[in-house]
Formats: sequence, C-alpha cells, structure tokens
Amino acid sequence: MAMSILNNTVSMLSLGELNKNISAFGKQQKKLASGMRINSAGDDASGYAISEKMRAHIRTLDQDRLNVRTGSSLLRVADGGINNIVDELRNLKELAINAANDHNTDADRAIIQKEFDQKKANIDDIATTTNYNGKMLLDGRYYRNARSSQVSSGRFEGVAVNSTTGLFANTSGLASLTVPINGKTPGSGATWINGNQVLEGTPDTNFNLDFSGATRNGATLNLPDDMDGQGFYVVCAGNDSGAGLTGFNRYPGCASSHAFIFDASMSVGSYRINQGPEQGDGMHTTAMTVGIAGVTNPADLAKALYEGAAAASGYSYTSGPYGNVNVTASGNAVTIRSYSDTITFHRNPDNDTYSMSRTYGMWLYEGFPQISTDGELDYNPLVIHHGTKSAQALNIYINDMHVKSLKSPIPDVSDVDRLFNLMPGSSYGDYQNALQAADDHEPFTKIEIMDDIMEDLAANDSEFARSSTYKAYTEYKSIINTASRMSLDDIDVTTQKNANIAIRVMDGAIKYALNEATTVGAYISRLEYTEDNIVTANENSVAAESVIRDADMAKEMAGFTKANILSQASQSMLAQANQNSGQVMSLLQG
Repeated sequence: MAMSILNNTVSMLSLGELNKNISAFGKQQKKLASGMRINSAGDDASGYAISEKMRAHIRTLDQDRLNVRTGSSLLRVADGGINNIVDELRNLKELAINAANDHNTDADRAIIQKEFDQKKANIDDIATTTNYNGKMLLDGRYYRNARSSQVSSGRFEGVAVNSTTGLFANTSGLASLTVPINGKTPGSGATWINGNQVLEGTPDTNFNLDFSGATRNGATLNLPDDMDGQGFYVVCAGNDSGAGLTGFNRYPGCASSHAFIFDASMSVGSYRINQGPEQGDGMHTTAMTVGIAGVTNPADLAKALYEGAAAASGYSYTSGPYGNVNVTASGNAVTIRSYSDTITFHRNPDNDTYSMSRTYGMWLYEGFPQISTDGELDYNPLVIHHGTKSAQALNIYINDMHVKSLKSPIPDVSDVDRLFNLMPGSSYGDYQNALQAADDHEPFTKIEIMDDIMEDLAANDSEFARSSTYKAYTEYKSIINTASRMSLDDIDVTTQKNANIAIRVMDGAIKYALNEATTVGAYISRLEYTEDNIVTANENSVAAESVIRDADMAKEMAGFTKANILSQASQSMLAQANQNSGQVMSLLQG
C-alpha cells in the first residue's frame, strides 16, 4: 500500500463506515426507545401512510364510542320521561273507569275531574321539560312525517289533520252522520289516509260556508295565524247510484278530490293551484291555496275563500280524461270543474254570505287527502353520529307526547271483534257473505257491513230494536264514533257517558305512548349493539396498526447490538488508519 499524506484513503473509508454505523445505531436506538418500527415517513413511507390513516380511524372510533354512550344516555332520559307519561296514563284510565261507575254522583265525578285535569297537566309538563343538555326530547320537534301538503310539489304526499277544528260546525242542512270515515280505498287505487270527516252532503245541496264554530285547542281562533296551512278537502259521496257499488265507486264519473288550503302569507284575492297525478280508478287531486292575510273574523275567512276561487277564473289544466280541471266565474258563482264533477261556491249578495255545493254529493274532511305510498318525507331527526365517515348516523325520531297528540285510534280490529260479538248469531251468515263481496276488508268496511245488518234487523224487528244486544251495539258504536275524533286534551269524566268515551281515548293514548316507549327502547338496544361493534372494530384496528407500526423488540435489540459493535469496530479501524499517516513522519525525520 502506497504511503501518502495528501489523501488517507483508508481513514476516509473507515470514517464513512463509522458514520453509517453510527446512523444505524441511532435508528435502532430510536426504535427501542419509542417501541415503534416506523418513527417517520423515512423509515417506511408506505407503511407510515397506512399507519397514520389507521391511527386517525382509531381515534374516530374512540369518539364514536363516546358518541354512542352519550346518545344512549340521552335516549334513557327520553325513555324515563315517556315511562312517567305511561304511568300517568294508567292513573288517568283508572280514574276514568272509576268515573264510569254509577256509584258516583255528579259531584263525585267533578272531584275526579279535578284530579284528571291535574294529571293531564302533568303529562304536558313532562313533555315540555324532559331534556338532555337543554335539548327538549318529547315536544315533537324530532319528527318524521309524510308531507302535509302539496303546495310546493303538486302532490298529496302525507297525512295532515287540522289542528284547527270545528269547520262547518254551524252549517245548516247537514246529512246525518253514522260513521266517521277515517280512511277510504278508491277501488284498487292508492290507499288514502284522511282527516276528520265533518260533513256528508247530498248532490246539488248548498252548504253554508260558516266557520264561526272553528276553534283551536278549544279557544277562539286567532286569525289569520290559526288558519295558516289549515283547510279542508272534498271527495265523492251520496246515495248508491248502481247495484253493488260502494264507496268511491258509487259515482263512476266523480273522479277528483279537491283540497282548499288557507295561506296567511298570501293576500286576499290571490290563489295558487297544484295538480297531482291520477291515483287509482282515475282519482285525480287538485289543491287550491287561497290568501287570507289580514283576515280577522270567520265571515271574512269565508269571503277570502270565495274571492281566492274567483280570482282563479280562467285557470285550465289538462292531463287526460280524469285530469281536466278548469275554473269559471259567472255572476255570484265560481265553478271548479274536473271531468263531469263540479264544485260551486255561491255568494249571496243580499247578506254577503257564502255557500258550497257539489254535483255528486260530498264527504268533507278537515285536513288533506294523502297518498300513503311513494311520498317524500318532512323530517327533523335527532342525530347520533356513530361512524368514521360523514352521514354515518342513527336518526332518532320521537313523536310529540303532549296530551293533544295522545289520540284515540280510528276503528281497528279490536272494535270489529267486539261489535261482531254483539251481533245475533242469525246474522253471521249475512255478514260473511257481504264481507266476501266487499272491495276491501279494512276495519271500517267491516263495521259498515255490520251497521247495515244491525239497522235492517232493528227496522224489521221492533223487539230486537229494544233488546239489550242492540243497545249495547249502538252504545259502543257511539263511543267509537265520538272517541275516534278526540285527543286526550278533549276528554272529561264529568258524566258516565263521557267517562266511557274517555276510556276509549285512554286506550289509544296508552297505545300511542307505549309505541313511543318501545321505539325509544329499540333505539337504545340498537346503540348498545353499535357500541359493541365499535369496540370490536377498535380492537381489530389497533391490532392491525400494531403489526405495521410497532417494533419487534427482540429483532430490534439484535439490530441495535449489531450496529453498536460495528460502530465500535469502525472507530477502532479509523484510529488505526490515522496511525498509518504518522508512519510517513518517521521517513521524513530519517
């Protein structure tokens, strides 16, 4: 090996190896100190990226678990409030059953009524105050409802029953109502869910537009606000016009449903019309919205309806044989024609009063007709986010638990069974035959069939008409008719009859509340399973990330020892290489 002093190649090589070994030694030391195989992207770029994404996922899973736990706590608060309401409803039914017993005098029932009112008020207090972190849970703000009107979309897409009641309450010439029809199926078409029936009229009969009996929650209307979004709709009714025809089929030419909606944001004399599609058996929907801004009394409300309809004169819509709609005004009448069906609003110029008639008779309802299928929803959920991505959440819906929302159901299977058991055995065959011939077997259809049979029996047999069986049937039927229109807010127990009606309403209220309780319970159960799933996902993600990121301490210790020994050896060789240059000096000194 040549001896030179300008370049000590061996020393430089030894220094380079020393630096490498010191760097490797430092990396191994860092891995042992941190316990991680990857401390920076330079250690393993792809592994670092995967690990960091998994760490973010693990962090979100930890927060998700906390979200689910707080969500469960929130729902348990709601569940507790609902259970308290159920307890009060049990107490209310107990009071109603007590009041139904004639061992009580009217004075006794008045005392019971005081307690009854306080318990109803307590239910409202619970519904108003039950909250978690200031979020009210039982006041109905977290709802999911089918669209209550078609104003924006031209469709009837949900169910809406007016909060304002008593429309047409003072109208003269009303036909006798035996059954409130709270649901109808037009032949094989879409199912309709209706509001409260308030009028059944005969063809071409004028009915006064008298809204002076309308109230909201039992109080005088605050117009126009209390009528904003409220209204009524009309469908066909009347006497049978053909053998075997029932319901909507009674008038084959009557092919439309008309809704009339009040809008407090629109001026009087303004209107808006929306058309809906055909809905089975050619049934077609038309909705007219009229302005009532500035209206302060019921008489002006009727006038605003007439003037809004009159303003639509000249309107025409064509969409097929059942969808031809046009509005005309002549003298003191406004006619809305659809196919062969006509609704006419009349003005009496002598006293400035208004009335309405229909060519095919009418069923008139407070609220709006709705298709029960293929409709969009209005919703405002309480969101429990429990996923690592956006919109991964459980939407919580809790219905209003105030007494005004605790209502008696429309006639159901239990009512059918009870009424059927009150029929004499000789009529069972007639019932079965009529049922087989009916278009549908909904509870209200079955009850209508039983009513016809019982009325025929009573008409043809005076002894049966005086029998306890017939009396029991008519009494329970009367209770069904009355209670099916009522909420818990409407009932009292001041008389024996009212107490029986209250019991029926209480059954519906308890069913409503228990449905909410079980719904909330199902949410809680779902969140418990969700939490278990999050825990499992978290454990597996941590294990997977550990495989990528964590150091194998035994392996890294071996690497550390190797790097340490090589570093020491490199230092020794560097020292030896530096001594080689010193040997040149001995040559120069000689």
